[in-house]
Amino acid sequence: MREPNFDDRLLKALRCEEPDCVPLLELWIDPRIKSGFLNKPIKGLPMDIEFWTKAGYDCIPLFPGYKLSRDFTLSPYEEGPPLINDKERGWAEEKKGIITTLEEFDNFPWPELKEMNCSMLEEAPKYLPEGMKIIPFISGIFEEVWMLMGFETFSFALVDNPELAERMFDKIGSFIVSIFEQAAEYDKVGAMWIGDDIAYTSGTMISPQLLRKYLFPWFKKIGDICKVHNLPL
Repeated sequence: MREPNFDDRLLKALRCEEPDCVPLLELWIDPRIKSGFLNKPIKGLPMDIEFWTKAGYDCIPLFPGYKLSRDFTLSPYEEGPPLINDKERGWAEEKKGIITTLEEFDNFPWPELKEMNCSMLEEAPKYLPEGMKIIPFISGIFEEVWMLMGFETFSFALVDNPELAERMFDKIGSFIVSIFEQAAEYDKVGAMWIGDDIAYTSGTMISPQLLRKYLFPWFKKIGDICKVHNLPL
């Protein structure tokens, strides 16, 4: 088992310098794979960190606890490969989601920052081996918007109801930025990660002009937070 080395391995790679070996970095691994690797169920943060350490990773990705309710449905597949035919997995609604009108936007129970659970970010440093750091992973603004609306409803709203689209981006964008501000303060945080699916291999999911209007200003704010804390993003 190689020793974790965040500063001299992962950071060097991010700066296009040559580390001692290729760093290992992963956003998420299915809990069943983790359990199979350790040959025991993954229960609790210490055991999760044990997996990332023994598997040779240089950091542990952690998700600050918050929830923007989404209209998930169970797997639509009756037959298929084991990881697809999984009734426990959620699938985002592509047509009509929870918020489709300005009235539904106003009545939605939006979470507040004080409800965010940062216990894992507080607890993790006690169990991290020397050389390993935390990368908080925050979900994307674009994907949170369309998953709450349903992608079809969201797409029509960009043309037919731009006020709703703009309010969705502003509400979720400001919330995600606040999470970044808070998560960046914790000890042993070595970098920040936002995961936002905005494109296919063939192009963006919506026009670049709309991304520049609604999304990229929020990415700029997130980048500014990371600069203040001297954290890679």
